[in-house]
Amino acid sequence: MSDKIKAEEAMRELTLMLLYLSRFAQGEKFEEATDFYAWKGYDFDILNELDDADYIRQGNHPSRSKSVYITESGMEQAKELFDVLRELDDIGAKKVFARCPNKDGVGLAVYNRLLRAAGFQVVKL
Repeated sequence: MSDKIKAEEAMRELTLMLLYLSRFAQGEKFEEATDFYAWKGYDFDILNELDDADYIRQGNHPSRSKSVYITESGMEQAKELFDVLRELDDIGAKKVFARCPNKDGVGLAVYNRLLRAAGFQVVKL
């Protein structure tokens, strides 16, 4: 992740990470599964962008589908994003500061997710 990231890119990354965390396998044991799916519950424009980037697949009729397929590249990208968070944990980072985006449009969604991740603890500078 770059030092300065646009709100739209942050939303795509956060959405991919949430899809990864909420993934499930159909008809097989999770630990043995090779194909993973996640429920749609996110902004459709962002899901379309993730589909265009080949991180997920929504199928032939995206508006009728209630879940998405997470591709191998989507799984890899999500794991890389989590690796960055784990590195911060490994070095003992007690706090991670993030500048909140503007509270409009996609920025509002990023702001809400950051706020929840911070346990509603905000430092105003």
